[in-house]
Amino acid sequence: MKTIIPLIISLLTGLVAIAQPVTQEDRTKANEYFIATDWPKVVLSYQAIAKSEPQNANARMRAGIGLLNQNKTQAAIKQLEEATALGTNPMPFFYLASAYAQANQSDKCLAAMDNALKNGFSALSLFENDPNLAKIKSLPAMVEMHQRLLKGVYPCRYSEKARQFDFWIGEWEVKSTSGQQAGSSSIQLILGECVIYENWTSAPPQNYAGKSFNLYNASTGKWMQTWVDDKGAVIEFIDGEYKDHKFVFFTKPDTQNQITRLTFFHMEPNLVRQLFEVTTDDGKTWNTTTDLYYHRISK
Repeated sequence: MKTIIPLIISLLTGLVAIAQPVTQEDRTKANEYFIATDWPKVVLSYQAIAKSEPQNANARMRAGIGLLNQNKTQAAIKQLEEATALGTNPMPFFYLASAYAQANQSDKCLAAMDNALKNGFSALSLFENDPNLAKIKSLPAMVEMHQRLLKGVYPCRYSEKARQFDFWIGEWEVKSTSGQQAGSSSIQLILGECVIYENWTSAPPQNYAGKSFNLYNASTGKWMQTWVDDKGAVIEFIDGEYKDHKFVFFTKPDTQNQITRLTFFHMEPNLVRQLFEVTTDDGKTWNTTTDLYYHRISK
């Protein structure tokens, strides 16, 4: 009996030490603390979750963030290193880089940030506004990483092909070949600088407005334009190419075998010609339907 009692006590102690399963209430509370930036409670709640779930990288990351925001740098590094060891999520690598920067360990910071980028980190504002990384943002390696991040977030901005139509961006007064007012157009750059967006309004007494969306399609290597107007019309221009200071687009043949060719002539910085032509004989002859000149008001 004397030998059995210590064994029973030992077994009961081991059962008590077993971590309890994490409930949904535990997760909700932990998340509420995180949203409220109650960092001490964030650390306690997420460390408890991590203890019950050894493979939970997110719990370790959030505990590390809580420690980081309390300037408990070494403890934060430990939590975040454990988080990065559990997978390739870029966010733990980013916060580990921030923790290393807080610890003035720039080499380790750069290595962690490089891993974050290699694993798909794209939170540009987080990178640019992190107070710890700000201390070393002037280092050449950090400048280069910033550029890598920008190119990932804004691929069109850094694509030479996607910038070919920028000469059309601006505010324009549009006239016919005889100099009569035809309308006005506001051309804007939208959607991560990937789409050139046209807003056309005809001059009175015409009652007509339309918009076009112009995009370099990297999968085809060609430009495309979709035109829509306030009368319900839709025109799709494809196979756009820029060469010799002009853009040329085409429509597919319609039921009458008519093809429209749309050409933009980049004549000078403040003047663009827009020419519409049609053919019904597979391009042997072309007839002009609309010929307009865009006079820049402002860029």
